[in-house]
Amino acid sequence: MSKIAVIGGGPGGLLAAALIRERRPDIEVELFERNGSDESFGFGVVFSALKLARLVQEDRRLGRELADSGRHWDHIDVHLAGERVRCGGLGFSAISRRSLLGLLRARAREAGVELRFRTEADPVELARSYDLVVGADGLNSRTRHAHAGRFGPTVDHASARYIWFGADRPFDSMTFLFEETEAGWFAVHAYPYDRNTSTFVVECDEPTWRRAGFDDAGALPPGSSDENSRLRLERIFATQLDGAKLLANHSRWQTFRTVRARSWCHDRTVLLGDAAHTAHFSVGSGTTMALEDALALADQVTQAPAAGLGDAIRAYEAIRRPKVARVQDAAVPSLSWWENFADYARHEPRRFAVHFLTRSGRVSFDRLAAGDPEFGAETLRWYGLPHSLSILDTPIEIGSAVFPGRLVSAAEVDRRCAEALWTTAPARTGDVPAFISRLARAAAPPPLLVIRAAGPGLAERTAAVLVAELAKLRLGIPAALITGHPDPEWAATYLLTARADLLVTSEPDTGGTGGAGAVR
Repeated sequence: MSKIAVIGGGPGGLLAAALIRERRPDIEVELFERNGSDESFGFGVVFSALKLARLVQEDRRLGRELADSGRHWDHIDVHLAGERVRCGGLGFSAISRRSLLGLLRARAREAGVELRFRTEADPVELARSYDLVVGADGLNSRTRHAHAGRFGPTVDHASARYIWFGADRPFDSMTFLFEETEAGWFAVHAYPYDRNTSTFVVECDEPTWRRAGFDDAGALPPGSSDENSRLRLERIFATQLDGAKLLANHSRWQTFRTVRARSWCHDRTVLLGDAAHTAHFSVGSGTTMALEDALALADQVTQAPAAGLGDAIRAYEAIRRPKVARVQDAAVPSLSWWENFADYARHEPRRFAVHFLTRSGRVSFDRLAAGDPEFGAETLRWYGLPHSLSILDTPIEIGSAVFPGRLVSAAEVDRRCAEALWTTAPARTGDVPAFISRLARAAAPPPLLVIRAAGPGLAERTAAVLVAELAKLRLGIPAALITGHPDPEWAATYLLTARADLLVTSEPDTGGTGGAGAVR
């Protein structure tokens, strides 16, 4: 009989163990979890309607249990400066993490998985006596660390700070709150996960966190929460909480870590979920990705002969890696948005909401309007436009230059604004603030900044957009992005959200004046 060890009793590990045992009773499956059987960290787990539909399709039992046990809503609410902007047609569900773990633990026991709680597992030792070791042991994976030379992990640290709470009131939708204090801006991601309770994640940039004195907590004992921060954040968001209290569960300030690995497989060991990859929680995919990993891994393992487990785990990685990469790519601009939301809060509430809802580059304004025609119509009335593409033909005055439309060639920029400064953005968003600081020290600001991305990748394009936005918002310099020939729907989205004033559809002629300037 084949033997499989699963390290980690989170949703991904439990589902993988249960599915393998259900489909192949001839395989012995043991799961090792360092915490107790009654312990659960975190609050709610959220799924988009599309992701939930896929889970239902792939595993009817799991999908039915999630649908029956969770909360469901259709809207996102964005609150800024005393205004609420609501956009529907999006669709989400959530369930408490404790409930989800309870469902999956019961399923694993029913399938015959041996669950060993409060048990530390050594992945190297287990690999000597099991045919397969599944490392589903989370962000701080001991399995990944034990074979770091083979898995080749990288960990990128975000600059923003966040802390995870619950709230003993049910918000009626996915709700985003933005509040300015003397120390700076704070934001909240909140959503209901049962009849009485919501997840309540607070985020701010590092300088705000320090000015507010949240760095004074010091080293907290293992398992404890930052009680001082809980009480102070209750006061900051007292109006939105409406008498509710924040709930702590190992709640402490963190910076998000994006994990990637060169390989998810080594010999008879394979990584799953956060042990292999993470994506910023603003795209809501951590638990979903772990469950999808578990489904794919179980498919491959249960179809393979005992001698073919190595091929099975490599097939699992080949199937899942490109799908995970797409989610991680979408998280790049979303993470950048959250690191800079204090700048975007200078926009009017409706423009800010559209900017926020389109931050990942996966949803355009037209797609939002199609899902919620009332939101689309209200937004276009606010802009004073008959339809979104009208922005492409809207004239704009920049300094002494008047452009009859917002899609322009490099030659037209040269002809109408000869003093424009052409420059290449940094390759990484982390280098953009220093770039903007150098631009601010220039003797005289240019009438127009024309920005090209440092490369074709998403990270480079995100950095170029960030240069344009911060030049406009911090320095008041109009900005144009070199985009080639953009899709009209996305061109309109960029212009409606003020990510740029102009989109340049061609590179300058190297013999002309375009590109002569640069920010060093």
